[in-house]
Amino acid sequence: MSDERDFEKLRHLAYKLRCMGYFLETQDPNHVCPSDFDEVQYGFSLIINEMALEMVAISESMGKKDQ
Repeated sequence: MSDERDFEKLRHLAYKLRCMGYFLETQDPNHVCPSDFDEVQYGFSLIINEMALEMVAISESMGKKDQ
C-alpha cells in the first residue's frame, strides 16, 4: 500500500468520525425513543469496530514499510 493511499484511508476514517460527532451533537435526548437507543448504539458499535480494524490494518502496513 502506498503512503498516499494510507493517508486517503485515514482521511476517510476522519470523515466518519466527524459525521458521528455531528450526529451526537445535534441529537435531542428528549425526542429519542427507548427502542431507538439500542439500534443507534448497535450501529455506532459496528461503525467504530470497522474503523478500528481499518486503523490497525493501516498502522500495520505502515510499520512494515518502515522495517
